[in-house]
Amino acid sequence: MSHRMLWCLVTLCTLGVAPTAVAGSGGRVPQEVAESFAELPRYVNVGDTVEVTDESNGQIRGEVVEFSGPEIHLRRDEQTIVLTEDSVREIQVRYGDSLKNGALIGGLVGAGFAAAWIAGGVSEGVEPGVLVAGSAIYVGAGLGIGIGIDALRKGWKLVYASPTAQNGIDISFYPLVTADRRGLVVRVCF
Repeated sequence: MSHRMLWCLVTLCTLGVAPTAVAGSGGRVPQEVAESFAELPRYVNVGDTVEVTDESNGQIRGEVVEFSGPEIHLRRDEQTIVLTEDSVREIQVRYGDSLKNGALIGGLVGAGFAAAWIAGGVSEGVEPGVLVAGSAIYVGAGLGIGIGIDALRKGWKLVYASPTAQNGIDISFYPLVTADRRGLVVRVCF
């Protein structure tokens, strides 16, 4: 195989692997939300940061301390706030992106560049030690960039929407960000 063909093959593999890894496996259902406080522990853990919108559209941000029947207990500024199900319109939880997929994607892209580096270096007669060192730098840089990008990704996810606390028309927009989807959830309630 010629140097040019190998370079093209490595480039195509790198460009083909990264978008496939970003796109994920697909098949995930649209974002689900709890419709009662009894369902909340499926979506929110004690210690999570949440933002609660009450029936007057006021917002309260705090850390979940406890679920107790039709109540959620939040800690905010060293105080515990108790909210009841009938006073809450919606709850969003703060999430961070897993660093695993960033490491995987970054590592694969770095490995693709490392393979191209090796292919070019072998045809030019570069010493094996230099090829190994350069490859390690490419893979390490790819890992670092992928992890860094994922560490910066944080957002809010709707986890509870009250079916009874709707007054008039309510239009809400929420980002839909999962491992395999990016989009916008538009909710219109009457």
